[in-house]
Amino acid sequence: MTDKTSIATALYSRQQVARLTGIDDSTLNYWMREGVLLPAEGGTGRGQHRRFAYHQVNLALLLDQLRGFGVSLPAIKRLAERFHDAVAFFDASGLTRQNNDLAFDIMLLRQRVASQGHETFSIFDDYFEKHLTVFPWLRTKQFERGQRHYKYTDAVVSLDEALELKKLGHLVYGREPDLAYDVYDSEVERLLRIDVASYFKARSYWTAIMSIDQPSPDQVDESYYSALSFYRDAEGEWQLAAGDPSSDMRSYVGVYLERLTAEAWAKL
Repeated sequence: MTDKTSIATALYSRQQVARLTGIDDSTLNYWMREGVLLPAEGGTGRGQHRRFAYHQVNLALLLDQLRGFGVSLPAIKRLAERFHDAVAFFDASGLTRQNNDLAFDIMLLRQRVASQGHETFSIFDDYFEKHLTVFPWLRTKQFERGQRHYKYTDAVVSLDEALELKKLGHLVYGREPDLAYDVYDSEVERLLRIDVASYFKARSYWTAIMSIDQPSPDQVDESYYSALSFYRDAEGEWQLAAGDPSSDMRSYVGVYLERLTAEAWAKL
Protein backbone atom coordinates (compact mmCIF):
# COMPACT_ATOMS: atom_id res chain seq x y z
CA MET A 1 0.00 0.00 0.00
CA THR A 2 1.37 3.43 -0.98
CA ASP A 3 1.71 5.88 1.92
CA LYS A 4 -0.39 9.06 2.08
CA THR A 5 2.53 11.43 1.53
CA SER A 6 3.47 9.68 -1.72
CA ILE A 7 -0.13 9.78 -2.91
CA ALA A 8 -0.51 13.48 -2.06
CA THR A 9 2.71 14.60 -3.75
CA ALA A 10 2.54 12.51 -6.93
CA LEU A 11 0.92 13.55 -10.21
CA TYR A 12 -1.18 11.17 -12.28
CA SER A 13 -1.52 10.73 -16.03
CA ARG A 14 -4.88 10.46 -17.77
CA GLN A 15 -4.34 6.70 -18.10
CA GLN A 16 -3.70 6.42 -14.35
CA VAL A 17 -6.82 8.47 -13.58
CA ALA A 18 -8.83 6.09 -15.75
CA ARG A 19 -7.40 3.04 -13.99
CA LEU A 20 -7.92 4.45 -10.49
CA THR A 21 -11.47 5.64 -11.12
CA GLY A 22 -12.81 3.17 -13.67
CA ILE A 23 -14.24 6.06 -15.70
CA ASP A 24 -14.42 5.48 -19.46
CA ASP A 25 -12.15 7.40 -21.84
CA SER A 26 -14.91 9.38 -23.55
CA THR A 27 -16.18 10.79 -20.25
CA LEU A 28 -12.70 11.64 -18.99
CA ASN A 29 -11.77 13.31 -22.27
CA TYR A 30 -14.96 15.38 -22.21
CA TRP A 31 -14.39 16.44 -18.59
CA MET A 32 -10.82 17.45 -19.39
CA ARG A 33 -11.87 19.47 -22.43
CA GLU A 34 -14.62 21.23 -20.47
CA GLY A 35 -12.46 21.99 -17.42
CA VAL A 36 -14.35 19.66 -15.11
CA LEU A 37 -10.95 18.19 -14.21
CA LEU A 38 -8.00 20.58 -14.12
CA PRO A 39 -4.47 19.32 -14.77
CA ALA A 40 -1.59 20.36 -12.52
CA GLU A 41 0.73 20.04 -15.51
CA GLY A 42 0.10 20.21 -19.24
CA GLY A 43 -2.67 21.95 -21.14
CA THR A 44 -5.95 21.11 -22.78
CA GLY A 45 -4.65 20.80 -26.36
CA ARG A 46 -3.85 17.68 -28.31
CA GLY A 47 -0.51 16.03 -27.71
CA GLN A 48 0.04 17.69 -24.36
CA HIS A 49 0.77 15.34 -21.47
CA ARG A 50 -1.66 16.28 -18.75
CA ARG A 51 -0.95 15.20 -15.19
CA PHE A 52 -3.36 15.53 -12.29
CA ALA A 53 -3.03 16.03 -8.54
CA TYR A 54 -4.57 13.40 -6.27
CA HIS A 55 -7.53 15.59 -5.29
CA GLN A 56 -8.58 15.74 -8.95
CA VAL A 57 -8.72 11.94 -8.91
CA ASN A 58 -10.92 12.13 -5.80
CA LEU A 59 -13.10 14.72 -7.54
CA ALA A 60 -13.48 12.45 -10.58
CA LEU A 61 -14.64 9.60 -8.31
CA LEU A 62 -17.19 11.90 -6.70
CA LEU A 63 -18.55 13.35 -9.93
CA ASP A 64 -18.84 9.91 -11.49
CA GLN A 65 -21.10 8.86 -8.63
CA LEU A 66 -23.29 11.93 -9.14
CA ARG A 67 -23.41 11.18 -12.87
CA GLY A 68 -24.71 7.73 -11.97
CA PHE A 69 -27.49 9.35 -9.93
CA GLY A 70 -28.59 11.23 -13.04
CA VAL A 71 -27.01 14.63 -12.35
CA SER A 72 -26.65 16.33 -15.74
CA LEU A 73 -23.28 17.14 -17.32
CA PRO A 74 -23.86 20.94 -17.14
CA ALA A 75 -24.74 20.59 -13.45
CA ILE A 76 -21.61 18.48 -12.86
CA LYS A 77 -19.51 21.16 -14.53
CA ARG A 78 -20.96 23.91 -12.32
CA LEU A 79 -20.46 21.78 -9.23
CA ALA A 80 -16.86 21.05 -10.23
CA GLU A 81 -16.24 24.80 -10.45
CA ARG A 82 -17.18 25.15 -6.77
CA PHE A 83 -14.59 22.53 -5.85
CA HIS A 84 -11.97 24.26 -8.01
CA ASP A 85 -12.81 27.64 -6.42
CA ALA A 86 -12.40 26.13 -2.96
CA VAL A 87 -9.00 24.67 -3.82
CA ALA A 88 -7.91 28.02 -5.31
CA PHE A 89 -9.04 29.86 -2.16
CA PHE A 90 -7.14 27.49 0.13
CA ASP A 91 -4.02 27.70 -2.06
CA ALA A 92 -4.14 31.51 -2.14
CA SER A 93 -4.64 31.60 1.65
CA GLY A 94 -1.72 29.26 2.34
CA LEU A 95 -4.03 26.63 3.82
CA THR A 96 -2.93 22.99 3.65
CA ARG A 97 -3.76 19.59 5.10
CA GLN A 98 -1.11 20.32 7.72
CA ASN A 99 -2.48 23.62 9.06
CA ASN A 100 -6.20 23.30 8.33
CA ASP A 101 -7.04 21.98 11.81
CA LEU A 102 -5.37 25.02 13.35
CA ALA A 103 -7.17 27.32 10.90
CA PHE A 104 -10.50 25.70 11.76
CA ASP A 105 -9.91 26.28 15.50
CA ILE A 106 -9.07 29.94 14.89
CA MET A 107 -12.05 30.50 12.58
CA LEU A 108 -14.42 28.99 15.15
CA LEU A 109 -12.98 31.27 17.84
CA ARG A 110 -13.37 34.32 15.63
CA GLN A 111 -16.91 33.33 14.64
CA ARG A 112 -18.06 32.86 18.23
CA VAL A 113 -16.37 36.01 19.50
CA ALA A 114 -17.99 37.99 16.67
CA SER A 115 -21.44 36.66 17.61
CA GLN A 116 -21.26 36.94 21.41
CA GLY A 117 -18.41 39.34 22.13
CA HIS A 118 -16.30 36.81 24.04
CA GLU A 119 -15.22 33.18 24.07
CA THR A 120 -15.98 30.65 26.78
CA PHE A 121 -12.79 28.64 27.09
CA SER A 122 -12.89 25.27 28.86
CA ILE A 123 -9.83 24.30 30.89
CA PHE A 124 -9.52 20.67 31.98
CA ASP A 125 -9.03 20.27 35.72
CA ASP A 126 -5.87 18.20 35.23
CA TYR A 127 -4.23 21.21 33.52
CA PHE A 128 -5.91 24.04 35.44
CA GLU A 129 -2.92 24.88 37.64
CA LYS A 130 -0.59 24.62 34.65
CA HIS A 131 -2.69 27.17 32.79
CA LEU A 132 -2.55 29.53 35.77
CA THR A 133 1.22 29.14 35.93
CA VAL A 134 1.82 29.80 32.22
CA PHE A 135 -0.85 32.52 31.94
CA PRO A 136 -0.94 34.34 35.31
CA TRP A 137 -3.47 36.87 33.93
CA LEU A 138 -6.05 34.07 34.24
CA ARG A 139 -6.02 34.70 38.01
CA THR A 140 -7.79 38.00 37.36
CA LYS A 141 -10.70 36.25 35.69
CA GLN A 142 -13.98 35.65 37.46
CA PHE A 143 -14.84 31.95 37.57
CA GLU A 144 -18.47 31.56 38.51
CA ARG A 145 -18.91 28.56 40.75
CA GLY A 146 -22.00 27.60 38.83
CA GLN A 147 -19.77 26.99 35.79
CA ARG A 148 -17.51 24.59 37.60
CA HIS A 149 -18.00 21.08 36.18
CA TYR A 150 -16.72 17.62 36.93
CA LYS A 151 -13.66 17.70 34.69
CA TYR A 152 -13.23 21.27 33.49
CA THR A 153 -13.73 24.94 34.29
CA ASP A 154 -15.10 27.61 31.96
CA ALA A 155 -13.32 30.97 31.66
CA VAL A 156 -14.91 33.87 29.75
CA VAL A 157 -12.10 35.48 27.74
CA SER A 158 -11.49 37.75 24.75
CA LEU A 159 -10.32 36.55 21.33
CA ASP A 160 -6.68 37.48 22.02
CA GLU A 161 -6.81 35.68 25.38
CA ALA A 162 -8.46 32.64 23.80
CA LEU A 163 -5.71 32.49 21.18
CA GLU A 164 -3.10 32.61 23.94
CA LEU A 165 -4.83 29.75 25.73
CA LYS A 166 -4.96 27.72 22.51
CA LYS A 167 -1.17 27.78 22.42
CA LEU A 168 -1.07 25.76 25.60
CA GLY A 169 -3.80 23.50 24.30
CA HIS A 170 -1.65 22.65 21.27
CA LEU A 171 1.38 22.21 23.51
CA VAL A 172 -0.47 19.78 25.76
CA TYR A 173 -2.54 17.83 23.24
CA GLY A 174 -0.60 18.02 19.95
CA ARG A 175 0.88 14.85 18.49
CA GLU A 176 4.16 16.73 18.01
CA PRO A 177 3.86 19.27 20.84
CA ASP A 178 6.99 21.35 20.27
CA LEU A 179 6.42 21.57 16.52
CA ALA A 180 2.72 22.38 17.00
CA TYR A 181 3.63 25.20 19.39
CA ASP A 182 6.16 26.75 16.99
CA VAL A 183 3.84 26.47 13.99
CA TYR A 184 1.04 28.08 15.96
CA ASP A 185 3.18 31.13 16.78
CA SER A 186 4.29 31.67 13.19
CA GLU A 187 0.93 30.92 11.52
CA VAL A 188 -1.66 32.61 13.68
CA GLU A 189 -1.15 36.21 12.50
CA ARG A 190 -1.58 35.24 8.83
CA LEU A 191 -4.56 32.98 9.54
CA LEU A 192 -6.31 35.81 11.37
CA ARG A 193 -6.35 37.80 8.12
CA ILE A 194 -8.41 35.16 6.29
CA ASP A 195 -12.06 36.05 5.81
CA VAL A 196 -14.14 33.80 8.09
CA ALA A 197 -17.22 33.52 5.83
CA SER A 198 -15.08 32.69 2.78
CA TYR A 199 -13.18 30.07 4.76
CA PHE A 200 -16.29 28.21 5.88
CA LYS A 201 -17.84 28.48 2.42
CA ALA A 202 -14.80 26.81 0.86
CA ARG A 203 -13.89 24.39 3.64
CA SER A 204 -16.54 21.71 3.10
CA TYR A 205 -15.75 21.50 -0.65
CA TRP A 206 -11.99 21.49 -0.07
CA THR A 207 -12.11 18.93 2.73
CA ALA A 208 -14.31 16.56 0.72
CA ILE A 209 -11.72 15.94 -2.00
CA MET A 210 -8.52 16.27 0.06
CA SER A 211 -9.04 13.13 2.14
CA ILE A 212 -6.78 10.13 1.59
CA ASP A 213 -8.50 7.38 3.52
CA GLN A 214 -6.61 4.11 3.82
CA PRO A 215 -8.29 2.05 6.56
CA SER A 216 -7.01 -1.35 7.54
CA PRO A 217 -9.12 -4.29 6.31
CA ASP A 218 -10.74 -4.85 9.71
CA GLN A 219 -12.07 -1.27 9.68
CA VAL A 220 -13.84 -1.49 6.33
CA ASP A 221 -17.58 -1.76 6.86
CA GLU A 222 -20.57 0.50 6.27
CA SER A 223 -20.35 2.06 9.74
CA TYR A 224 -16.76 3.25 9.14
CA TYR A 225 -17.72 5.75 6.43
CA SER A 226 -19.96 8.79 6.41
CA ALA A 227 -21.73 10.07 3.30
CA LEU A 228 -21.36 13.44 1.63
CA SER A 229 -24.83 14.87 1.00
CA PHE A 230 -25.62 16.85 -2.15
CA TYR A 231 -28.91 18.68 -2.55
CA ARG A 232 -30.68 20.91 -5.06
CA ASP A 233 -31.27 24.45 -3.85
CA ALA A 234 -34.25 26.71 -4.63
CA GLU A 235 -32.72 27.56 -8.05
CA GLY A 236 -32.27 23.89 -8.88
CA GLU A 237 -28.47 24.00 -8.47
CA TRP A 238 -26.68 21.08 -6.84
CA GLN A 239 -24.78 22.04 -3.67
CA LEU A 240 -22.69 20.19 -1.09
CA ALA A 241 -24.49 20.20 2.26
CA ALA A 242 -22.42 21.39 5.22
CA GLY A 243 -23.86 18.60 7.41
CA ASP A 244 -26.49 15.90 7.32
CA PRO A 245 -29.41 16.35 4.89
CA SER A 246 -32.36 18.27 6.32
CA SER A 247 -36.07 17.74 5.78
CA ASP A 248 -36.48 20.96 3.78
CA MET A 249 -34.12 19.86 1.01
CA ARG A 250 -36.01 19.34 -2.24
CA SER A 251 -33.92 16.33 -3.20
CA TYR A 252 -30.53 15.01 -2.22
CA VAL A 253 -28.10 12.16 -2.83
CA GLY A 254 -25.41 10.69 -0.61
CA VAL A 255 -21.94 9.68 -1.80
CA TYR A 256 -19.59 7.54 0.30
CA LEU A 257 -16.51 9.20 -1.15
CA GLU A 258 -14.07 7.97 1.52
CA ARG A 259 -14.93 4.37 0.64
CA LEU A 260 -14.38 5.11 -3.05
CA THR A 261 -11.04 6.82 -2.46
CA ALA A 262 -9.86 4.03 -0.14
CA GLU A 263 -10.61 1.47 -2.85
CA ALA A 264 -9.00 3.61 -5.56
CA TRP A 265 -5.75 4.34 -3.74
CA ALA A 266 -5.41 0.71 -2.68
CA LYS A 267 -4.80 -0.05 -6.38
CA LEU A 268 -1.39 1.67 -6.31
